[in-house]
Amino acid sequence: MGRFCVIDCEDSKLYSPHTFGSIFQSQLEREGDQWVLCHLACGESLPVDILEFDGVVITGSHFNCRDGGSLPWFEPLVALIRQIADGGRPRLYGGCYGCQIIAHALGGVVDYNPSGRFLLMAENVKLADGAIDDALPISQEIIAKLRSSEGLNLLVSHGDCVRRVPDHSILLAASDSCATEMYLTGKNRNIWACQSHPEFEYEFAIRDRIWPSVVGAGRLNKEEEELYMATFVRYTGDDAKLMMNAISDFLHSATTA
Repeated sequence: MGRFCVIDCEDSKLYSPHTFGSIFQSQLEREGDQWVLCHLACGESLPVDILEFDGVVITGSHFNCRDGGSLPWFEPLVALIRQIADGGRPRLYGGCYGCQIIAHALGGVVDYNPSGRFLLMAENVKLADGAIDDALPISQEIIAKLRSSEGLNLLVSHGDCVRRVPDHSILLAASDSCATEMYLTGKNRNIWACQSHPEFEYEFAIRDRIWPSVVGAGRLNKEEEELYMATFVRYTGDDAKLMMNAISDFLHSATTA
């Protein structure tokens, strides 16, 4: 039981009747919780008492950190991230764009993917070399999966990524395409950032919406289309459910500490 806020950084109607915020809430909420959806990218203001919440989620977005100068909500969100990091609470989870803006706010480096190409596939995410595998205050089940030869098979969809984590962060996981798939940061290790999209259901989000949009815009060449589509054949969604349970545990752990 606790108070939580999802900060929705997407303003597209592509996912109607759902939003990025509602997708997260539906998978993270527990009986007795109080959840607030803040549609920040659509003009809503951050809750004035957000630092008193138990947990906060920053969603993905079609925007990137280079768009910051044109987005009126960008700097207020950056300021909030810094407050959460410096204060050591509340718990904060950032996914994809959320992962990137957290790094940007705290002095890391965010840029185009190293390949210079858009990534849209199911990819194996594994424990990074030298990672501290007991750093994350969640069930060791996730750590065990990251340490396994297969790792976690998760959906990724991004043109940018974190190229260098903020100082004093702990790099947790990497993949063949992205050296920074997960990291932990903040005064009390209260911020967990992940590049992947465990919140997405493949058919609804990827097959029916993101894939047609990305391919229609010419962001993938024919070789990439074939390569990436082949990765979805092996995708089951089981590891995504495991991840969402772990994210829920992470956010709720503040209420049981």
